[in-house]
Amino acid sequence: MSGMGLFYSLTKNDDICQFYKKRLVRILPAYLLVSMPFFAWRDFIHLHTGILIFHVAFLL
Repeated sequence: MSGMGLFYSLTKNDDICQFYKKRLVRILPAYLLVSMPFFAWRDFIHLHTGILIFHVAFLL
């Protein structure tokens, strides 16, 4: 079902760059909201690796 929804969303507008930009704007805030606290907990509390590793995790 998800794939069908993405297909129909893409066929409404043939501009592939606009499609991916819209998807990124919709997905990125939710990803950051969930991943930042997780990586902060993992790097600062659980593994005690500090800010350097915390910063590198978002570059991968």
